[in-house]
Amino acid sequence: MFSNDKTKHDTIKIIVEKEVPAVDYTLDDSAVDTLATDSSAVDSLGMMVKKDELLYTKNIKLISLNRNGAVIDSAMANAADVDPSGLPAVYSVEFWKSPINYKGYKMGRGKLALFGIYQSDDISLVALGNNLFLKNRDIYFRLEPSEDFCSFSPVTDKNVLAQLSQ
Repeated sequence: MFSNDKTKHDTIKIIVEKEVPAVDYTLDDSAVDTLATDSSAVDSLGMMVKKDELLYTKNIKLISLNRNGAVIDSAMANAADVDPSGLPAVYSVEFWKSPINYKGYKMGRGKLALFGIYQSDDISLVALGNNLFLKNRDIYFRLEPSEDFCSFSPVTDKNVLAQLSQ
């Protein structure tokens, strides 16, 4: 005979794993000192935490262009160490390495912290009017003053690129 029972039956399989023994992660003071060198630190739980690492600092002169792309060369501005655009003539550029491979920058008046760019020979700072640009190899990035970290955003405006490339 046929059954009118329309209920479904599911099978559940329960797996019991062996208990893993607890491991003591406490470190003595000498181990903590060894782990906490350079860009590492140990938090309150004794876990190693990587931190940003300052590689080096270099002073880089600002290259000023007028709106036609010509270099502005003012003896008075050079003597006063001030750029005609109102931007500092020299920037203290810090090159940082991030443990999470962050690429970006943080910029204040006369100071620029770069993450993800490690070679100072590959960069230059260019002012076009009152705008500051970072040239890294053949790519330009507009820089805005910020206390927060900003990602690099390549310049894509063809007119601006043409002026910067002259």
